[in-house]
Amino acid sequence: MMGEPVGERGHDSSALLQLLHYPKNTLFVFFVFLALLVSLGYLFIAERNTAIDVIEKERQGLAYIDRLRGLLKHVQKHRGMSLLVGSEDTSKPTKLAEIRSIVDQSFFALYQIDEHFGATLQVGDRLERLIRQWSRIKTGESTMTASENFEAHSKLAAGLIALKSYIVDNSGLIQEPDIDGYYMVDLVAIQLPALTERIGHLRAIGTHLQANESTIADARLRLAFDLERVEERNSRLRHNLRIIFNIHPRLETDLSDLVGEAEQGVAQFSGLIREILDAEELTISGEMVFERGSETIDKLYTIYDHVIPTLDALLQTRIEEHRRARMIMIGGILAVMLVILYLLTSRIRLEQQVEERTRGLKAMNRELEAFSYSVAHDLRSPLRAINAFSQILNDEQADCLTDEGKRYLGRIQVSTLQMAHLIDGLLDLSKVYRSEMVPKKVDLSAMARNIADALHESDPGRRVAFQIAPGLIAQGDREWLQVLLQNLLENAWKFTAPQPEPRIEFGAYSDSGETIFYVADNGVGFDAQFSHKLFNPFERLHDEREFVGTGIGLATVRRIVERHGGRVWAKGEPGAGATFYFSLPTISRPHHGLAR
Repeated sequence: MMGEPVGERGHDSSALLQLLHYPKNTLFVFFVFLALLVSLGYLFIAERNTAIDVIEKERQGLAYIDRLRGLLKHVQKHRGMSLLVGSEDTSKPTKLAEIRSIVDQSFFALYQIDEHFGATLQVGDRLERLIRQWSRIKTGESTMTASENFEAHSKLAAGLIALKSYIVDNSGLIQEPDIDGYYMVDLVAIQLPALTERIGHLRAIGTHLQANESTIADARLRLAFDLERVEERNSRLRHNLRIIFNIHPRLETDLSDLVGEAEQGVAQFSGLIREILDAEELTISGEMVFERGSETIDKLYTIYDHVIPTLDALLQTRIEEHRRARMIMIGGILAVMLVILYLLTSRIRLEQQVEERTRGLKAMNRELEAFSYSVAHDLRSPLRAINAFSQILNDEQADCLTDEGKRYLGRIQVSTLQMAHLIDGLLDLSKVYRSEMVPKKVDLSAMARNIADALHESDPGRRVAFQIAPGLIAQGDREWLQVLLQNLLENAWKFTAPQPEPRIEFGAYSDSGETIFYVADNGVGFDAQFSHKLFNPFERLHDEREFVGTGIGLATVRRIVERHGGRVWAKGEPGAGATFYFSLPTISRPHHGLAR
């Protein structure tokens, strides 16, 4: 037939559409995956941004306490120098004024950084209160007693150390999750300031005590107390440094000499204070005490100056790690989006190609079906004429024909009959897609019983056992469902002819929520490897001389089932019968037959 190649290509087109169905589902999964990825990516990036903000705040706190470090050092020095000048040598006011000017500059520098970071670190008016304290010291210094001077300076130093602790807590530095960061913060924010302040106490009291008979109350008791605190703080400092050096061996290389000098300085200055406490007479000058104490404090601050940049570099490295992770996540999301965009555009292009091809194939099929219908319909008239004239010839001129002529005439009549059946089949096949469907509730069980009765009437000599399940109801076009069942049951009737005890069964069962109908027989069966040819027009798996047929019945069955939105397939085995399955929209609960 001329329509067959188009049918094959139409089948290819349907197969391609089925293949496109998989990418459609895949795209849906991709879009869901992309939505989840974007959501998780957003949360991940937000978390990284938060982490970066936290570390930036820590760096701001580190910059703030670095400025506090210089201010604290100079306030401590001013305290010692003011007691030295006030009690021993009134010829050194110029040097004291220089230190006072440095303190003023340090406060100004701290005020500037407070303008940048103060709001973030929530400093409030703490700095302003310290500035007012310093102003009172400057204005009242000349009228203060040595004890008042010492207390005022010590209160200011304590305020600076308290502000440093507040900045460390509020910036999150002390909550640094990594052990290396924690011990470095503890070193610069707590241990070093506390140790230098205790040594500053020793320097100030020792300086004043050695300059003259001290007017600071309980000077020797204070020296002894602060000396014990220095030893305790120095022990904690060494412990912290050991941990830091274990984590950062490179830092130990840079600081080992400085730490050794600082520890030696602390030991020597502590020894000097013990000499003062043990001596009955004053043999050490106040200026010597001041200079030795200043040298020791400077060495300790040198350690501070090396640790701060290392800690800042550590924080900066963590910021870069978070930024790198953020960029990787953004890059991954963009890559997935590009892949999905590529799949989407590819699918759209394929769908357009398939739609164009399908439209063309549908147009060709319509033309070929119209042609086939027209040819088949037009063949009926000459075929009827041939059959009629052959019949007249047989009735009126039989005596004039030889036996061979009569045989030829019989073959003409048989051939015209076969041709008529073939034309009827072609017309039915063509009309399946051309006719309008009228869906109704159809009792397939009753329909099958009527067809079985008609088959028995057509050949009363055959005894075929029909087993038809009751109550099989489907939704569909009654006329075409009649054609469907008639083709399947007649097919089973024909191929069970050689069997001594033929059986035909019509039933249904449920499979994954779908109702499957079937027609089974114990006839000659077929080779399963050729099952894909069964539903193609004019494909025959048996000898036409043994089983007469047109080769169109099962092709019509397939078209009817597909027109109803179902599917059809078959299973068989030579000599063991065949079972034809098809699905249709159902109304009632199907009977569960024994399908093979």
